[in-house]
Amino acid sequence: MSTLFDAMLETSRLTGVLASGVTTGQLDADHFYDNKRWETDGYFNNGTVFILSGTVNLNETRRVIEFRNVDGRFYCDTFDDVIVEGTQYAVVNANRGQLVHAVNSALIYMGNYLEFDESLTFVNESSELELPDGVSNVMRIEIKADEAPTARYFRVTNWKEVGGKIKLPAPLYFESGMPIRYYYLKQHPRVFDDDDQILEPYNFKRLVWTAAYMFLLDRMQYAGNSDEKENYLLQNAMQTMNKLEVQFPVYQGGRDSNLAVY
Repeated sequence: MSTLFDAMLETSRLTGVLASGVTTGQLDADHFYDNKRWETDGYFNNGTVFILSGTVNLNETRRVIEFRNVDGRFYCDTFDDVIVEGTQYAVVNANRGQLVHAVNSALIYMGNYLEFDESLTFVNESSELELPDGVSNVMRIEIKADEAPTARYFRVTNWKEVGGKIKLPAPLYFESGMPIRYYYLKQHPRVFDDDDQILEPYNFKRLVWTAAYMFLLDRMQYAGNSDEKENYLLQNAMQTMNKLEVQFPVYQGGRDSNLAVY
């Protein structure tokens, strides 16, 4: 399963602001060197470094406090130990917060995914059903027929979700204690830590292209102007995002072709 680290790295690559290299020297837990870098002093200041190999902070990010061209020195937020010579890394001149914001904006744009909960049980002759904590936007309700492991679930129809409860037109008659399965739409949790996981319903390719569009859009608005290159990158990201939206929609449940219900 992909993580926020993977999403930020690929988003940086797609937006044309990512550089990569191999460290050529080491000092302490706050510094590493790459004397093959050509960027000017301060180019990566307040940017983000991704550690791609080794055993220290692998698949983690750190903020670049200062970059110095003369010896390729990166001064970063403290690592857990020394980043040794020969470590593969990638670095971007974008603040980590911008990348996190772009990924979360993309997850919101992609919409809710279908989840289910069966933590509550049925009480016979109920005409009103409680919803579990955090459950809303219910799409479908099923109740297990009996305690047998292979027992089927019966679909409940003609219900309404009102004020955090399920209202039924008439009492239901099922064995008490049977689990109620609620299918509902849920928003992807906000991601922040490098190892926060991206849930499987969200196609990774679509996610990073959507995040790339969000990142470029935010950067253009922040700068207050744009040039031909930024316009091209934004248009390319938008076109790819729209194409992938059709190819990889987030599954929200199918509609019954006969009954026209989810």
